Amino acid sequence: PFPDDARLSLGLTVYQEKRRGDASNLLKAVEDALQGVLYKNDSAFDSVSCEVCEKAGDSFRVEIEVLA
Repeated sequence: PFPDDARLSLGLTVYQEKRRGDASNLLKAVEDALQGVLYKNDSAFDSVSCEVCEKAGDSFRVEIEVLA
């Protein structure tokens, strides 16, 4: 887990064969799922971004980086 005082940036890219859901709901679901596991509270994020792409085959990628 990141230290409690870490400032984070979250970049989320979702690849789906057929578009389901919207970017803001997917982003919130990931933020909630990782809270308490990788960081204490999602208020640690200084920036967030989410991109939803249609692509053959379902895959899911989340990228988290600590800001300097």
